[in-house]
Amino acid sequence: MPRPHRSRWISRMPEKRVFEPAGCRNHRNAPVALNLDELEAMRQAYRLGRTQEEGAVEMGISRSTFGRILESANQKVTQALLEQRTLIISGGPVIMDKRKFECRDCGHTWEDTFGTGRPAGCPQCKAVNFTRIDAGPRGKGNCKHGTQGGQGRGHGGQHAAVNQGAKKVNNSDQ
Repeated sequence: MPRPHRSRWISRMPEKRVFEPAGCRNHRNAPVALNLDELEAMRQAYRLGRTQEEGAVEMGISRSTFGRILESANQKVTQALLEQRTLIISGGPVIMDKRKFECRDCGHTWEDTFGTGRPAGCPQCKAVNFTRIDAGPRGKGNCKHGTQGGQGRGHGGQHAAVNQGAKKVNNSDQ
């Protein structure tokens, strides 16, 4: 009996999961199923330009497994293109990355999945004054200055006081 597949990290769910050739409804051929980990391997290698070793580290698998997943993905996409078949993206042993946030008003912390956009507010108090407090589930982040979340766009960073001060002035004038 073969070993169970080890779960692979993916960064986000694709917005579109079905791709059909334009102007061609070929129902005679069965659709081609591309697993989520195969799509992620293609993204790592071709979109981000990572080596197989770098992509494997990001997905939490060995380099040889990454190579096999990438080869399988290339074969499936090529088959779908050349045979004008529908490509369906779904399934596979995957884990989505999570982001961790902390509300600066009430102190509540929560996690949210990558690729879902910025949360509208704190789930507990609905405040919009919150910040990212992690570097991702694997201890790696895009932040150049350590592992803490950024302070961008006036959401509690050094520019927030300036922005809040401007709002107070505007509110007192009305």
